[in-house]
Amino acid sequence: MPDSVLGAQRHAWLLLCWGYLTWALHGAPPELNHWYPAGAQAGITLEVSSVGKSDPWPPQVWCSSPDVTFNPLETANLWQVQIAEQAHPGPVLVRLYNASGASSARWFLIQQSKTVQEEEPNNAPMEANPSPMGSMIHGRLRERQDVDTYALALRANTTLIARMDAYVLGSTVDPLMRLLNRQMQPVAINHDSYYLDPFIAYDVTVTDTYYLQCMGFPYPANASEQLGSGEGYIYQVYVTDGPYLRTADWPEGSHPQTMILDGWNLDSPTAQRTMGLSTPWVDFPTAAQADLINAKGLATEEEPNDDSDHATRISAGSRGSLQSHQDVDWFRWTASKGTHYSVSIQSARLGFQGDLLLKLFDQEDKEILSNDDGIGTVDPMLDWLAPDTAEYQWRLSSRTQPSGTSLPYRLLITPMEPSCRLSLESEIIDLKPGDSKAMTITIERSYGHHSALMLEAIGIPAGVSMTSSLIPAEAKEAKIVFHATPSSQPHQGPLRLMARESNNRWRTFPVGRKTITTSVNNGVPNGYLDQVLVSIDDLWISLLPATDQMSDSTE
Repeated sequence: MPDSVLGAQRHAWLLLCWGYLTWALHGAPPELNHWYPAGAQAGITLEVSSVGKSDPWPPQVWCSSPDVTFNPLETANLWQVQIAEQAHPGPVLVRLYNASGASSARWFLIQQSKTVQEEEPNNAPMEANPSPMGSMIHGRLRERQDVDTYALALRANTTLIARMDAYVLGSTVDPLMRLLNRQMQPVAINHDSYYLDPFIAYDVTVTDTYYLQCMGFPYPANASEQLGSGEGYIYQVYVTDGPYLRTADWPEGSHPQTMILDGWNLDSPTAQRTMGLSTPWVDFPTAAQADLINAKGLATEEEPNDDSDHATRISAGSRGSLQSHQDVDWFRWTASKGTHYSVSIQSARLGFQGDLLLKLFDQEDKEILSNDDGIGTVDPMLDWLAPDTAEYQWRLSSRTQPSGTSLPYRLLITPMEPSCRLSLESEIIDLKPGDSKAMTITIERSYGHHSALMLEAIGIPAGVSMTSSLIPAEAKEAKIVFHATPSSQPHQGPLRLMARESNNRWRTFPVGRKTITTSVNNGVPNGYLDQVLVSIDDLWISLLPATDQMSDSTE
């Protein structure tokens, strides 16, 4: 064999070896599935663990907030987290990366409640962790058939609120909570309240020590009927016997600071009172949960309104109550032609036990629309485009309702602007010098949106370009291509993609990766219908070193 051929083979072999050594040193991109605990209060320093592989250790870390610092410890997957006093409550995004690429971003919650961490063993009441009121307890079900128990000192004539968050954190547990008295007798139990997450409101009659127990089954569900455990079985429980709001309503035409309150441990739960900025703060993990609290401009249902002739006149909606299973409430309302409306009932989502049915009728009493269950809830929800400026009527009735009880609700009617959501399957754009990567953007248009869109990239590194920035009107998909020049240098960093309406530059929409689904399969849970963030809009671009390209080119 000629020396030139041998030399070329030897050179290719050396490049292949060098590429393998580079890969071995760099390892694979880090994985980040969860943080435990999932959050902490502002102004403290604590130790947290990351769930996922990070080899070699430590990776580098990016955080969306400068007020939160993650410092790796010597032990793999352990971090010291410093949260500044001025850190704003809510989720921050954290991403790990190394020379081989980056992990998916994961949220970490900044909270106002006192942080308490579970301490094992705590399976039985005699091992229970003492937990103060007003605290956020962070726990993880570590072992098979694990049960975490917390001792609560409760006072008579108060209501214990225990809200467990797991599903909305993206946890892999379907949680269950129960409350025991000192005699170890269950006095309250709940499995599902907000989607799969449980909620207990217990009226305390005897001052004593009670025991709150947290456990759960695998999620997604499998054939096992036993309690589950694992690294992803993370949760948090907020416990309080202080003020806890269910709703705060600003009646139609009222003073801006006058609210009608409903909840627990309030001086006058349903009386009008001026609260100003003293409304009790609750650390909700998702925006959708927090948004359920407040409603503005609602009329108050006026009885009798059991037929269309006596319908209550409303504009933006109403707060009311079905007094019995036979009660029917009618509302008279004027729609504007060509306006898209989002119409929903809030009742089951507020914790009330019932199943309501909503119908829309025109002036001739002809039924136009009907809805029983919205996506992921038994509360009615529907969208409607008004064909005329005319008077219409809403009819609300109950399919199921606990006997002898009234069923409170809100009817909300909101005019909607045209909107759209743009999503990518991946939040990471990984490239090598000289490579191109094509990605598909899915466009979900709603409320009559049909404008053309211009894409803009913020944070794109030198040597990288993006093509196909125009999305035609009505398009439901768009292709974009990222290209890195052969001379481009390694880069890791955040990237933002924004879509701007071509005929209205002030209307913009982020491009991100959706974290939620919009359906379930045959009633069996699949995915998450609500999350801390419904979309990861902080994308990431990884421009890998040229040595990786050389190793690939020799294969």
